[in-house]
Amino acid sequence: MTFVSRFGFRRLAVVGAVSLGALGLAAGTASAGTPSPSPSPTETVTAPAPTPSPLNLRHLRAETFIIHSSTLEPGGDGVFAGPVHGASVGNFDNGPDLESLTGPVGAVRLFHTRVGPLVVDWATCTASLHQTGRWALVGVSGADRFSFGFGRYTLDADAILARSRSGRCLGLRVDPLDVDVHVLGTGQAINLRGPFIAPRLSPSLLPA
Repeated sequence: MTFVSRFGFRRLAVVGAVSLGALGLAAGTASAGTPSPSPSPTETVTAPAPTPSPLNLRHLRAETFIIHSSTLEPGGDGVFAGPVHGASVGNFDNGPDLESLTGPVGAVRLFHTRVGPLVVDWATCTASLHQTGRWALVGVSGADRFSFGFGRYTLDADAILARSRSGRCLGLRVDPLDVDVHVLGTGQAINLRGPFIAPRLSPSLLPA
C-alpha cells in the first residue's frame, strides 16, 4: 500500500492542475468555432463502484465472543467484543452459523470446526463434551458487512439424559432432557467501512 504525505499530495495536485490547464487550453484552440454538443436532459451519471482494498493482517485487533445455548434457549445468545461487537442471537451448531448482532445492528457468518458427539456417563445418566477448535467469521450485513476474523474456541456442553420408567438410562437414543452449551472464542478480527480483498491465510488458521 502506498501512502503520500500531505505535502506530496499538494505538489501532485498543483502539477495535475497545471497539466489539466494546458490540456484544456490546447483542446480549446483545436476545437475553436466548433460548438460542443449539449448533454441529453435524460443523461444520468453513475458513480463508480468502490474498489476493494487489500486487507493487511497488521490491521487485525483482538476479538472475543461468548455464545450460550440450551434446551430453554435453543436459538442461542451471546456477546461479541472487539472490531465485531454487540449482543448476538445465534447458536453454535455444526455448519456455518448466522450470528445477528445488535448495538450496532449487523450480522456475520461464523464458520468453525465440527462439534463432536457427547460422551455418555451411564452411572449418572448424563453426557458431556469438552472441545477446542478453530473459527472464522465473514461479515454479512449492516455494521459488520465488511468484517473478517479468525481464531480458536473452547466449547463445553453438558446434558441430562432421559431414563425409562424402570430408571434405566436411555443414553442418546432419545433427545436429552436438557442440554447446556457454552462457547468461548478468542482471536483476531477487522471491521472495515468498505469492501476488501481477503488475504491468503495459512490453512492452520482456518476451520477444517
